[in-house]
Amino acid sequence: AGPATGASLWVCVMLGALMRRGTRTNVKYTPPYGRSPCTWYGFSDGRAMAMDDEKVRQLEMDAMFVDFIREALLILLVGTMAVVWCWTGFVALFDTEKSTHGFSLLALTGLACFGAYQLAKEHIHSAVILYLAGMLVAVTVVFLAYGDPALLPLYLPVVLVAAPLTTPRGLWTITALVVVLMVALGSAYAVPPDRLLVSLLLTLLAAGTAWLSTRRLFTALAWALN
Repeated sequence: AGPATGASLWVCVMLGALMRRGTRTNVKYTPPYGRSPCTWYGFSDGRAMAMDDEKVRQLEMDAMFVDFIREALLILLVGTMAVVWCWTGFVALFDTEKSTHGFSLLALTGLACFGAYQLAKEHIHSAVILYLAGMLVAVTVVFLAYGDPALLPLYLPVVLVAAPLTTPRGLWTITALVVVLMVALGSAYAVPPDRLLVSLLLTLLAAGTAWLSTRRLFTALAWALN
C-alpha cells in the first residue's frame, strides 16, 4: 500500500495547483467620483459604454455560473455523505474486519464535506478542490480495504462530478490525476494489464462524455443569458 498512499498524497498536492478562475457575486460597477466611464477608459462615449456593458454582462454571467456550481456542490455533499454513511454501517455490521477503513472513511469524508460546505459560501473554487480531493481519498480508501481490481472503476464518479464543478481544464486535470492514481494502484496490487486497460479506457470515455455534455449545457446557458 506504500506506492498507493504516496500516489494519493501526490494527487492531493496536484489538486491544489489546479488552475481556476476567481469570480465574485453581486458585482456592482461604480466609476470613480467625478469621472464618467468614457474618461475612465479613455475612449469615446459610445465605445466606453459598450465596454462597460460587456464587462457587467460577463460578470453577471460568471456570477450565475458560480451559483449553479454552488447548488450542484451542496447536492453532491449530501449524496456523498449518505453513500459513505451507508457503506460504513454495512462494514460495521457485516464485515467487521474492514470497520477501521469504514470509520476512517467516514471521518475523512465528513471533514472534507464540512470544509467544502464552509468554503462554498465565499470561496467556491477552493470548496470544489477540497471536495474532489476528498472523493479521491475516499475511493482510494475503499480500494485499499478490499484490494480488488474490479473496484478501480469506482474512480469514474470522481471524473463525472468534476465536469459540472470545474472548467474543462480542471476536468482533464482531474482525469489525468485519476489515471496516474489508477496506474499506481494497479502496479502496487499487480492488477492484470487487460483489466487495468479497460478501467483506464472507461475513465477516458467518461471524461469525454462528461466534457461534451457540460460543454453543450454551458453553451446553451451562455446563449440564453446573452
